[in-house]
Amino acid sequence: MERDSPVDEPTLTKSMSAFSFSIKKSKSASKLASSPSSDSSLTSPKKKISLEDFELLKVIGRGAFGKVMQVRKKDSGKIYAMKVLSKSYVVFRKQVDHTKTEKSVMSSIKHPFLVHLRFSFQNDTKLFMVMDYYNGGEMFYHLRKEGKFSEARTRFYIAELVLALEQLHGMNILYRDLKPENVILDQSGHCKLTDFGMAKSLDPMDPLTHTFCGTPEYLGKREPPRCVELRKQLQRLS
Repeated sequence: MERDSPVDEPTLTKSMSAFSFSIKKSKSASKLASSPSSDSSLTSPKKKISLEDFELLKVIGRGAFGKVMQVRKKDSGKIYAMKVLSKSYVVFRKQVDHTKTEKSVMSSIKHPFLVHLRFSFQNDTKLFMVMDYYNGGEMFYHLRKEGKFSEARTRFYIAELVLALEQLHGMNILYRDLKPENVILDQSGHCKLTDFGMAKSLDPMDPLTHTFCGTPEYLGKREPPRCVELRKQLQRLS
């Protein structure tokens, strides 16, 4: 999906200069996971979260199973991204287990380069997952717009993605769908890995998996004429 306010090169340069700080943050991700959230409504047991707690602003993306909306939480005024899934379609396409895994993974991770689940709830027909909103746009949007990234910029992105994948692998989680469309940028130009629908939690006693999965466009014999090199690099990382 394309998001507003794309990140420009000066902003990216500032992000690169602060990259060492981001690495320090990632190394302490396990400590952050156990720390209380800054949003007091996350830990308050007094009220059950529902759709009525959010103001729907606009649709920012659509997919096979539903859509993603930009929303504002009424009590705090904070902006989030809300993923809305149709229950009937999830069941029809036999994606119940994948959806449960996505919710479980996103709610258990806390890392500067991974999108975190803030709230989740449901009604009779829909499932709702509320995540942090980032307005830097998809990596694929920037790659398509610019044709290719500089070597320095590519290294910067790959370094952050490696740290994100290391965090997942340390939790015995395989991501399995790494591609530019699933990497979004924040307003400072840092990577945020999102969409954990294909992720899988491994049993430490039996860490093998034999499922053939991924995005068809990245699995075919023919490589697309553009974005080939970065796509290959991202697939190797996964």
